[in-house]
Amino acid sequence: KGRIWLEDKRKLYEFVPDLMPPTYVIVDQKWVGDPPPPEGPDVEPMPWFVKETDRNWGTSVQCCQTPEECIGLTKEVGTYVVQRHIPKPLLYNNGEKCHIKFYNMLMCEADGITWKLYCYKDGYLSISPKPWSPTDMSKEGQVTIIRTKRINDWPYWKDVYPKCCKGIASVIQRAVEQG
Repeated sequence: KGRIWLEDKRKLYEFVPDLMPPTYVIVDQKWVGDPPPPEGPDVEPMPWFVKETDRNWGTSVQCCQTPEECIGLTKEVGTYVVQRHIPKPLLYNNGEKCHIKFYNMLMCEADGITWKLYCYKDGYLSISPKPWSPTDMSKEGQVTIIRTKRINDWPYWKDVYPKCCKGIASVIQRAVEQG
């Protein structure tokens, strides 16, 4: 019960906006609330991601170069979140975009009140097969979903792991506090 608040990208943004990039919403090919501001010619190019809110594993993520292109990537019926790529993304050894596959288990105790979060110390890095570019709109270059290598031998993992634990703990704490 309540799992949708952790999986639906729109709902997640509603209770942890400070932990996510600014998120805009499209429902049935119309902006809900304010759309992203248009980008002028002096703005550094950066991809925009259009994601169906109820799908995971990168299966529905599409990329475009400007916020004005986002609605054209949506279906007539559907709910999407739109986010601009973060500045200075995590890049691997040769400039490839990568992200961390970080696994967690959340359990509610028999009392129905106490929650326990377990963060797995192992995981994966998902690394793009080519160097990252802010003007590359390919899924291969922007949406790193393939588990490329185990994370244990990544020299930064010992410093990054506690930050991952702290971030997920903040999300879970807020979710539990807000019911």
